[in-house]
Amino acid sequence: MTPASRAACAALLLALLLGPGTAAGAYKPRVRKELRTLTDEEYRAFVVGLSVMLSLSTESGRRLFGPKFISYQECIVKHSVATNDPRGDQGHNGPPFMTFHRAFLLEMEQSLLAVAPALKALPYWDITLDNPGGKYYGTPKAIFGNKYLGGSDGDARVDYGVTTGVFAWRQVGKFIPAQWPQYKKWYNGSSAGFMRGPTSQNTNPLVTRFPTKNLANALKHANDPNNTNALLKDLPDVVAKGEFLVNQGGKYVMRYPAAEYQRCLDPMKYRTWMEWSMCIDITVVMPAPKSVDKNKYIGPQAGTTAMLHAGKHMTTGSLAAAPSKAIGDMFDVSTSPNEVLLFPIHHANLDRSAMMWQAAASKADPAMPFKYWGYPASKADWSTASSGTLLNDVLCSNAPFKSLFSSPPANPAGYTHRELLFHTRPGASPYTYDSML
Repeated sequence: MTPASRAACAALLLALLLGPGTAAGAYKPRVRKELRTLTDEEYRAFVVGLSVMLSLSTESGRRLFGPKFISYQECIVKHSVATNDPRGDQGHNGPPFMTFHRAFLLEMEQSLLAVAPALKALPYWDITLDNPGGKYYGTPKAIFGNKYLGGSDGDARVDYGVTTGVFAWRQVGKFIPAQWPQYKKWYNGSSAGFMRGPTSQNTNPLVTRFPTKNLANALKHANDPNNTNALLKDLPDVVAKGEFLVNQGGKYVMRYPAAEYQRCLDPMKYRTWMEWSMCIDITVVMPAPKSVDKNKYIGPQAGTTAMLHAGKHMTTGSLAAAPSKAIGDMFDVSTSPNEVLLFPIHHANLDRSAMMWQAAASKADPAMPFKYWGYPASKADWSTASSGTLLNDVLCSNAPFKSLFSSPPANPAGYTHRELLFHTRPGASPYTYDSML
């Protein structure tokens, strides 16, 4: 064990012995709330904060709002650097999915609060409330309405660009390499010069949502021998058969009931970090080691589709009708934060699931925090993990996080996955969720 690892373990032991907040007074984290429960002032602050982050560079924003500011464009670039890392994805498809996105959201939240402190905390979106039959489904508070995201499908008049919702008519930025000298080694925009994925064929200047029916139609042919769409190839039945989609009058919506969300919180069914990750994300299941029984997560008896994460990327972005190979912006994982409102609230809900599962797992087994919830420490623990994504590795070292917490990282290069899990453990994290109070 390295000196840094020993120090982190010692600090964790001390914190657990003292109890949360004992050394520095009562523990008072900021509370992340469901989007529809924000006050009007809080929601305005959220939209204003995002708008300012979109309009300013990191440098100019820091002169105005302090060192925690980061431009939204830089957030998009950092996400794409992680996705396109030559060592393998540093933020998806394996152990780092939630540690990376937890750090990503924390950095964004700190910037939002520097601009608009009235927000108080980053909100999340409880997807089950918009499930067919859910509390907000078909009501004025539905997420795909003018107050929030706008229509689930884009506007056919402008090649399915988004023209409704609070960020109607928002244009995708152009990638200017001179603006990002620290990142251009790993990411250089799309071939059309947009801030989209390197292989993107989407040339629409607007944020794009192709019709959900296109996705449903494409899935019917996903496993055909002649299918050439790499995004929809060799898919498990739960995806290829569209079992996560519901046809609502010709439009398709994602089905994800509350029972499925709750199932993934059970530490008796999902005992480790990786088992929880596979419960919520099929893109973690698919590249899992051969030793993993994937039927536990996507088989007929699984009780879950594992589509909580990827399903919303697929259904919101969708894809253009054949023969075009363009995909919508939420489906373009590399730069999916282009969906400015949806991306943070959707991923905050995934983090909420992780934190609730961590709390339940720690209650069931008090030693869990000492084991970092089973996060893989070596390839022996998870053979398909990308280099750079194991417990003691610096988190996304090509676009690292260095100022998330009051204590700096042990390695000046940035916080490790271990440190991120330590600083955000339930009961000591700088934030919590309303569902955990």
